[in-house]
Amino acid sequence: AEAPRLALWIARLGGVAVGNAALIVGRDHGYLIGGLVLPEARGQGIYRALVAARMAALAALGVEYAVTHAVATTSAPILARLGFEALYPSTVWSLPPP
Repeated sequence: AEAPRLALWIARLGGVAVGNAALIVGRDHGYLIGGLVLPEARGQGIYRALVAARMAALAALGVEYAVTHAVATTSAPILARLGFEALYPSTVWSLPPP
């Protein structure tokens, strides 16, 4: 089996990096990860552009299925408007620093 491929994007406004995203491409799906836009740059379509860039990359590879994890209060509503379907809720746990 071929190893997954990794692609990275940086979004810029006026030459300043304000967001990033990554994509892991498996055999039959793409996993959208690491989508982040700095608070001061939100509301300008940057997150949507990062999703669109990753979906275009998948389409160019002939990959029709994309998955991701999304935060309910930030990216999940945007992804729902873009046509993603929520399949199940999950809880994220974190440990305090040592």
